[in-house]
Amino acid sequence: MGIPYIIPLSATSRFLATQLSTENCIPHIILPKNNLKYFLKNGSSISYNNQISSTNYFKRTHKFPSSSFQYLQNKYKVDSNNNPISIFIPSSQLNKFSISDDNNIFIPPPNSDIFIINPYFGQIENYQQKLSKYYNNKIDSIHSKSKPRFWSLISNHLVTNGTFWDINHKGIGELKITYIPFNYIEASSNEIINSSQIIKQIFQTPTLLPIIYSYSNINLLLIEQMIIQSSISLINHIEFLPIYQNLKNNSSLSSENEIDIYFDKRIKLKKLIYDLINESVKVLKEHPIVKHYIKLTPTYLATLSEERLFNIVLNLIYSDKVVSSISNNINPLNEIIKRKKFVKLNLKENEKLNKKNESLVDKYNNNNNNNNKSEYDNIIHLRDFAKFNRHISKLGSTFGIKTPKNKLVCRLLDTQNKV
Repeated sequence: MGIPYIIPLSATSRFLATQLSTENCIPHIILPKNNLKYFLKNGSSISYNNQISSTNYFKRTHKFPSSSFQYLQNKYKVDSNNNPISIFIPSSQLNKFSISDDNNIFIPPPNSDIFIINPYFGQIENYQQKLSKYYNNKIDSIHSKSKPRFWSLISNHLVTNGTFWDINHKGIGELKITYIPFNYIEASSNEIINSSQIIKQIFQTPTLLPIIYSYSNINLLLIEQMIIQSSISLINHIEFLPIYQNLKNNSSLSSENEIDIYFDKRIKLKKLIYDLINESVKVLKEHPIVKHYIKLTPTYLATLSEERLFNIVLNLIYSDKVVSSISNNINPLNEIIKRKKFVKLNLKENEKLNKKNESLVDKYNNNNNNNNKSEYDNIIHLRDFAKFNRHISKLGSTFGIKTPKNKLVCRLLDTQNKV
């Protein structure tokens, strides 16, 4: 089977590393040099904390061999004689493997298995196309027909990063596995399971709860995810969050044409949400994958119903879980920096925020004194909350469709991150 390579820069990828580690096969960790340094200081280990049940808590530490990205690039350059490999890449790290004319790039050998963890719609296919062109141009004709196999891994296990390199498993879910074809041709379940040894190992790991999803169905899921998340991404803006909370408290309003909640005199929040959905639907209907499946099944048109998507988004906002979780997860260190400009806090809220901030700064100082900032780096890491809006805008430019509302969201969130 060969050694699987894993980039443990997401909670799901760390979870996979610990679950796929056996006596006969220990995954090889791949990291950028700056991350690798802290991983080595941590004993080249990842600890799995089972927190699913308070009565069955346990901790298990796994040690792994590890190398830098450069090792992978140097070992797997353009060489059709290399043995196939398996590599698990978080979607946020796929840009590290961009295809170009540079000789110092990672090119997966023929018949390799490339697993992209929690990708967004169209991300894998975009990488596939670039790699396919590279294979056709650079690899000899015999091996160019044996391109790597691509897989989407979407996990809804409730896993979170713990301190340093720990992984906390708090809830059982599924691991949705999808074979991503080069030409939209679906593979049968038996073909998928028997396609490689690493796939067999995944299906023989019961803690992962693997399940096969068809390519058509996984795209429906990812399309819906992209539209919904792009339409509510402003909930992560510190000035918009109270407006979403206000909208949640007025859940009797169900249509964009009824009384709306104002952000200011110019922006109605519900109208903005509806416009974002409208832009996304127009753009995605022009995407080649969507066009292909619209011809085959009416399900895609039903998924892209603007009214349906709008009602789903409103129901998410009206539920306590979404707004409350975002509110609780706003970074207190960044919040304290921005509060004078963005939010007027009352005295009690200010006191609570200062206590959180003092605790966070203490952690930072302690980590600095120990010359180990990895925990602090995890704490202050700013996610790209406008990722889906950015992608919709980019696709809009490609297809000649204007996306002013998505660009507005990008500007607002980018401005907040720069403050």
